[in-house]
Amino acid sequence: MRGAWIRRAVWLGLWGCAGTSPEPSADVSPAVTLDDLVARVDGLRLDPGLVADGAERIGGWAPAEWDGGGFDFSWTAPAGAGWRLPAGLIAGPAVARLRVRAAVSGQTLSVAGAEAVDVPTEWTVVDVPLAELDEELILVAGTPQQVEGDERALGVAVDWVEVFPKGVDGLTARASVLDVGAPSARDSLLAGWGTNEQSGDVSWAWTVGPEATLNIPASGDALDVDLRVRAYRWEGAAEAILEVLVNGDSVASLHPGVAWGTHRVAVPASALRAGDNTIALRPSPIASPAEVGDGKDQRELGVALERAVVTPRYVPRPAAGRWRLQHGVALSLAAPKAGSYRLSATGPLIGRCADQAPLSMPTFTLDEGCRTLEIRANDEVELHGLEWTP
Repeated sequence: MRGAWIRRAVWLGLWGCAGTSPEPSADVSPAVTLDDLVARVDGLRLDPGLVADGAERIGGWAPAEWDGGGFDFSWTAPAGAGWRLPAGLIAGPAVARLRVRAAVSGQTLSVAGAEAVDVPTEWTVVDVPLAELDEELILVAGTPQQVEGDERALGVAVDWVEVFPKGVDGLTARASVLDVGAPSARDSLLAGWGTNEQSGDVSWAWTVGPEATLNIPASGDALDVDLRVRAYRWEGAAEAILEVLVNGDSVASLHPGVAWGTHRVAVPASALRAGDNTIALRPSPIASPAEVGDGKDQRELGVALERAVVTPRYVPRPAAGRWRLQHGVALSLAAPKAGSYRLSATGPLIGRCADQAPLSMPTFTLDEGCRTLEIRANDEVELHGLEWTP
């Protein structure tokens, strides 16, 4: 069923994992657990079906396609396709997790030169261990494939790729989906929207006038907002530009085409507040179809919005309820409460708050002067418990 803000993914155990905390002593409050502190571990999620996903693409990617299940994906070219990754993303062993499918049976896929894995014709998730992560992540299919009625030589279809350090159990996030063309979404559309329209299984609403606004709930943490849009174009019109503002702050300038495409907008925490937040869409140029000889519609149309997917920034989840640090991989802890914290770990840790001198470990204090602590280890270390004292 289509609805307003729908939970798209299950919150897979990042918070409150069993076994992460030892039995607290009588004078220590159990109100804060290790999982409550984890803010970030280096990792990356890549979505080739999006117009842009935050990493530079290299090799041959086919134009994005829309799956009947409600997501964008892209085919790799037989010679390979991939991304150029940020320098120093992960030091040491890593895992690439992919959601992929093949055109016909018998296809294989090699990721970053690792041993090839079999790819079935149904969507499936595969894990590929990587001894180390280079600056390029290239996917190479075993053989070119063709399907009836399609002249292209296809590699594999890729929905998404997650890259994260070995020792955690993947990335997770709570995504909310606003199906803009559904009647139940109207409470989230604030001003500047046309009526609901539909063609086949796709429904949408046009922005009408210079600005359209919608409401999104948020916790105040950084978000990714994926907008599936297309622009209204007419003969002689300039290239479409869509400015995106959050609570009055400009956060992105997009270039939607006349075909549906999904664009990712990275929203920093500084632009957000806990509770309701207003996203404003300012398309340019806009025009009335009646004025440009394209029909009788008198509305000033900008872009059509089919859906908005709001996702807190992806963070890795622990394996077996424990956090494991590889050499060179940083873990950030953000304190929900001020106080003194004591970590239980299998080896020595190095902690640093912003530009301050390294902190003594395993006991450290998080307060107004140090809200976020970065932890590293010289060798593989497992964190398995936390005590908190107000």
